Amino acid sequence: MDKSEGYIWRVPATEDDLKPWCVVTEGTWTWFGAILLTLVLVVVSNLKYYRKVISKPKNLQKAENEKVLNDYLLTYQRGLGWDLPCSNISVQEFKTAYKDRKKEPAVYKLEFSAAITVDESLPTLTAQLAANQALNRTADCIPYDYNGVSVEGEYINASLCTGYKDRKYILTQGPLDKTVPTFWKMIWEQKSSTIVMLTKTFDFIRVMCVEYWPSVGNQERYGNLTVKNVKETHFANFVIREFKLTLSPGVGLVDTLHLQDPVPGEEREVVQFQYTDWSCHGEPVIETLLDLRRRIIHNLESSPLTGPCVVHCNDGSGRTGVYVLLDYNISLLEEEEQVDICGKLKSLRKERMNLVATQAQYRLIYHIIHRYICTSLKLRSRGDIDKMLKQDIGEYEIKCEHELLTRLVSPLGQGECAGAHRDENRKKNRNHLIVPPDTHRPYITSHQGSLSSDYINAVYVDGFRRSKEFIVTEWPLSSTISDFWSMVYDTSAGTIVILEKMKISGKFVNFYPNEPEKITTYGPVFTVERVPDERYEYQDTVGNGSTTDVQKLGNGTKPSGDQKLLNGHESLHYSSFTVNIRKHEVSATAFTKKKTDDSKSGASALSSLVAGVTKQKKSCKIFTLENYPSGLLNLVEGLKRWEAETGEADQPVVVMSSDGVNRVGLYTLLSYARDQFKLENKVNVIQGATTMKCHRPQLLESLPEYKLFYQLLNQL
Repeated sequence: MDKSEGYIWRVPATEDDLKPWCVVTEGTWTWFGAILLTLVLVVVSNLKYYRKVISKPKNLQKAENEKVLNDYLLTYQRGLGWDLPCSNISVQEFKTAYKDRKKEPAVYKLEFSAAITVDESLPTLTAQLAANQALNRTADCIPYDYNGVSVEGEYINASLCTGYKDRKYILTQGPLDKTVPTFWKMIWEQKSSTIVMLTKTFDFIRVMCVEYWPSVGNQERYGNLTVKNVKETHFANFVIREFKLTLSPGVGLVDTLHLQDPVPGEEREVVQFQYTDWSCHGEPVIETLLDLRRRIIHNLESSPLTGPCVVHCNDGSGRTGVYVLLDYNISLLEEEEQVDICGKLKSLRKERMNLVATQAQYRLIYHIIHRYICTSLKLRSRGDIDKMLKQDIGEYEIKCEHELLTRLVSPLGQGECAGAHRDENRKKNRNHLIVPPDTHRPYITSHQGSLSSDYINAVYVDGFRRSKEFIVTEWPLSSTISDFWSMVYDTSAGTIVILEKMKISGKFVNFYPNEPEKITTYGPVFTVERVPDERYEYQDTVGNGSTTDVQKLGNGTKPSGDQKLLNGHESLHYSSFTVNIRKHEVSATAFTKKKTDDSKSGASALSSLVAGVTKQKKSCKIFTLENYPSGLLNLVEGLKRWEAETGEADQPVVVMSSDGVNRVGLYTLLSYARDQFKLENKVNVIQGATTMKCHRPQLLESLPEYKLFYQLLNQL
């Protein structure tokens, strides 16, 4: 039959076709399952081993695992061709090692892993007693029995550790409510003169340490020991508190401490140094931490008390270890010009658990030591600056210092400034290369419509005495004027300093009322009224050009035209006036053309009720620099004088120029130096400059501007 007719030929199967090609018995399946299970177990055990031994060496518990890890690290180290510095090395060798680690950051992990091996032979029986466990913040950081500090039978989570030569430390946790009396008894018994506190009392939505000291001017009593807070001095990144400890007459503490020849009524001075700008997951401002350490050493060396320096953070581990290792290596540098980070950490880990808790903290120590070697952060007196400027080599020193400053501060990455690069915010920047980091910019909180955002091109900059003393920003665009006034209102800024008088045009618009008593509306929320209190400050000069007087004119009266400076310019330094800012609350639905059906809900009703309410007005003083650069010092002094007279010293100062960079670094650094000169009669220029540039690296980029700073500094 033909296939084309739709028929299919079929051939019947033979007996050979019906026989199976292979036979899988029950025993075969058993062997297959056993092999598969073995492979799975091998894979799981290897993954578990990798995670616990290689990726997380801090979890090492067995000597054989430690040996395996050390062999692994040694092999990797030899592959890189580098030696891990586990003993003292010279300064030049450290610089080479630091440069190598910048090229190959994995070495930090290798070195840190080799330094934090755990010694199980050191017992911690006392800390693990049931009665003492409640006195520990965490079970991961408790004292070893052999060097734990005891306050006459009372347990406290503290360890006695060694520093450089004969320097000793007591490393402890931040006191709990129930351990505050024992803490102060320990301070007295150990004859300690210095407490170093490296944490805030409250951070990351939890209590890091109780406030174990009385408020300034007050005192608290623990048994027969009285603690009085005599004085507090606040700086931008740390606070110094001076305490007076008094042992009262009678029984109690004298008996329980079993002091040799106790003197009832004896008084001691103890100083606490609290660093306030170092979160448990962040990093400190390196220059200010080094400045704090300098002050701590001065107090230790000048105090008649010779007891150990007490250091604590939250639990007495990570940040505490960083400071001790830092202090040890700086002392080693100053005395022997050597560095030992890895080797000293190994020995410190045998004295207290988890000192330097993370690889990031270990890397931070390298950065701080390198910064110290490069800068040494010298303080200069007025005489030192005058002498340097008069020498021929002075200009060269300033140039080298400016180049060093440029190298020390790295540019900000795009990820650090993500808010500025969002599509809706890019148009708010005059220059896309000059934008603020998200961690240090002020956030706008006033609601100004559905299209508004929390972004403005502005950044906080620290001063010498105050954190976030300045808000550095650019001249507002026509589309950002309402954002500018929102920033001023939301941050409660009391002062605006305008360092450039721009010609009003489409590029640089006027952002405040031109005439006294005039009220101008900016956006849907803010109105600004200019108060008729305009003032000018100028210098009256005589025929020979010498300055004889500084006068102030009020009621809008400008200085006469015959008052000239020696260089022929008008003698006006700066002008100032006050504005009142009012904010009108508006609901979110007020900005939409058509309300939704949900507008009648309770939440919308509340918004409608609040809408139209005018909040309390806020006043702001605007200072304008009229004569650059001769008027800068007068502007700095005039602003400080006004803050002191009006009590506005705790509010941020908005400092602006055309691009938020030009002249701004010069002004803020002069203000910083003026405050340090007034308090200490010396100034640390590198410290002040790097503190400001770390938030806005473009500040002080110009060498002529940096030279001008030194010329003006010599006139302070």
